[in-house]
Amino acid sequence: VVASARETVIRWATSPDGTTWTAQSQPLPATYVTFQMSKVHFLNGKFIFFTCFGGGDGSVSGTTWCYFSEDGLTWTANKVGDSRINVGEFDASPTLLVAAAGNGNQVASTDLVTWVSRPVVVNGSGYDHNDVTYSPSAGKFFSSINGFGGATYSSTDAVTWTVIPSATTPGGGYLEAG
Repeated sequence: VVASARETVIRWATSPDGTTWTAQSQPLPATYVTFQMSKVHFLNGKFIFFTCFGGGDGSVSGTTWCYFSEDGLTWTANKVGDSRINVGEFDASPTLLVAAAGNGNQVASTDLVTWVSRPVVVNGSGYDHNDVTYSPSAGKFFSSINGFGGATYSSTDAVTWTVIPSATTPGGGYLEAG
């Protein structure tokens, strides 16, 4: 999925075999232009990505949306929030999706419709969530931030986060869990 700043559509390509590709597009809401998009992941049977929109007047204020699709052709959009949170990475357990973003923002949802704030550091700002991953074997989410010494935290519910002192990396790190 690709959309650049000032686009009025989201564009992507589909392929049945990885060789032959078909261009696809879907109009954005009439008053929005795209500013930033996340990567696309396939989690729990759905393709998912996040995007931030600004006003058609070019303003930087805007909204954040989650798009999801079961077939990669028809996408459903749900508003995450009335601000731009610039989702950088996200992962899911079988029952919860957690999206890591900039400036201390992190959100979670059980249904991709209703979103709640789930930052690692409550009332924190000025740092970014570098990465988030879910480990099925540990039954936990892990979130890495670039503030507070580059700490990594774990959580079973994305509500209570516990620092992992041995995983502190100056500037934060990127995670992969199994």
